[in-house]
Amino acid sequence: MARGDRRRLRAPGGARDRRRLGQSRRAFGRRRPFAAGQGHSGRLGDLRHHGSAALAQPVRRRRVVKYGFLDRTVVEDSPLARTDPRAKLLLTLAAVTAVASEPNGELGAYPYYFALLALLALAGRVGPLRLLRRCLPAAPFIGMAAALPLVSIWLDAGDAAAAQLFALSVLLRSGLAIALLTLLTETTAFADLLQAMRALRAPEALSAITTLMYRYIFVLFDEWRRVSQARACRTAGKLRLPALPFYGQQVGLAFVRSWERSERVHAAMNLRGFTGALPVAARLQLTAADVVPATLAALAFWAVRILL
Repeated sequence: MARGDRRRLRAPGGARDRRRLGQSRRAFGRRRPFAAGQGHSGRLGDLRHHGSAALAQPVRRRRVVKYGFLDRTVVEDSPLARTDPRAKLLLTLAAVTAVASEPNGELGAYPYYFALLALLALAGRVGPLRLLRRCLPAAPFIGMAAALPLVSIWLDAGDAAAAQLFALSVLLRSGLAIALLTLLTETTAFADLLQAMRALRAPEALSAITTLMYRYIFVLFDEWRRVSQARACRTAGKLRLPALPFYGQQVGLAFVRSWERSERVHAAMNLRGFTGALPVAARLQLTAADVVPATLAALAFWAVRILL
């Protein structure tokens, strides 16, 4: 056998495969050791034997999101948590409506609103740091909404003091509304919220879609993780600009798999008598101990709105 033939056998595909194989070997030397039972043993003999750029990726510990992760932080042992979810939902809607209807530029009522929020958080046993930490993801959007009036000063050369008051009122109003909604989710399980929406005659399709989305979004996350792992095993090193189509193919494959899974799930639901309404595990019982405190709290918010 000629020398050139032996070289072609060792590196099938020519110069391109040899270059990718060299990149894989260099990347292989910088990686962490493979876990037991994960494919390659780490010897260069394995690289020569396979002769491709697809190497087993190092084991990465990923945080797997499972069904019910939103309920892990719910405070269950508190007076507010034991209140009927319908009463809490109506209270939150009334409080958010009162806060959202505050005129722009008037700040006198917000200390009283925050005092009422503190009382509700105390009844729910939700600490201020915990509540603030849960509200942080919405901080960029609140900041952008509050910055718009300040931008108008430079564009229109308007009244700077009025624009600052307007921006501050938008900031306080948005932050207070987000805090009220966060307090609701911190003291109420997600399934109870959906059941309360159905009990309050919310559209059945809306509650069904939200329930199914919450139940199966974690399955889609797991599907995306498997597709990402398959893509990583077939590409050497990090994906650079010329290899960006790999991400498009990954998104398309994940979409096709999700669509096929949804078709199978819907067919299975129809075989089991699904009519568009999901069954309810237990009926909610609304008592006077739930209605009276929620009504008083809602009236307190609206009293601040009307009197101040």
